[in-house]
Amino acid sequence: MNIISTVLKSLNSTIRKVTVTTLGKGLTRTPTEAAPFGSDTNPVASMQAVYMDTVNSSTPVLVGYFNLDAIAQPGENRQYATDADGNRVFYTWMKNDGTFEIGGNANHMTQFEGLQTAFNQLRTDHDAMVAQWNSFCTDYIPGGPTVAGLPLVGIPATLSSHNLPLTNSTADITPAKLSNIKTE
Repeated sequence: MNIISTVLKSLNSTIRKVTVTTLGKGLTRTPTEAAPFGSDTNPVASMQAVYMDTVNSSTPVLVGYFNLDAIAQPGENRQYATDADGNRVFYTWMKNDGTFEIGGNANHMTQFEGLQTAFNQLRTDHDAMVAQWNSFCTDYIPGGPTVAGLPLVGIPATLSSHNLPLTNSTADITPAKLSNIKTE
């Protein structure tokens, strides 16, 4: 027999037992919770559950809960956690447009390797510019005539190996952006 029940409390153990009261019967029972493989959830009090007796009447089970916050679209998978009062506090949502939201959708996540590559390029460009600046400062003659874009009139031998004028860095962190995973 299947009976709609209300969760009173859950008991933590290797096999979760959930104390429920059955509607219409007023009985309190403690069946074993049956859940999908790989899913470890712990219901909060006052959730509506489906209680089921089995052929072995000493082994009743809860086979599921009514989701009163169902907003996933066809083909989507949404998991969420609540506080003890049933208020949602965090979620993950695999959407049918190929995105995966983790706690929100305002920001993008990044791949460390892509971000590290861009950072290393920026650091290399910065170090090269520092070397050119240091060379300029070493060779500069205070009060000496200069030409726009060059530190001294002509290019002294000590500067001939440098790429003057300086160019902007080509570092780009765009490859680090994961467009299909978004987070808060």
